[in-house]
Amino acid sequence: MTWRAIQDTIAMSRSLAELSDFGERLYWRLLAQSDSWGRLPGDIDKVIVLCIPRLRVRTEKVARALAELEAAERVRVYHAGDRDIIQIEDFDAN
Repeated sequence: MTWRAIQDTIAMSRSLAELSDFGERLYWRLLAQSDSWGRLPGDIDKVIVLCIPRLRVRTEKVARALAELEAAERVRVYHAGDRDIIQIEDFDAN
């Protein structure tokens, strides 16, 4: 397991404050499931299995939340070969 620290300044984050409740909730779960470089599978079904397996959430809601996180520049979804990858933006900034 990779160590992650949450800074106390996170409460002042404008980009997180603009997210929906579910968007922010998904962000923290993506962060918890990401690898040492801030990446994780970007396939919606895999995101659901990894991050929110006990929630009954439709894939459309997860897709909207990921789009919201991309618009807020908190994550970037890109393609590598035949796979979608989620990159947590500024993962190694601190």
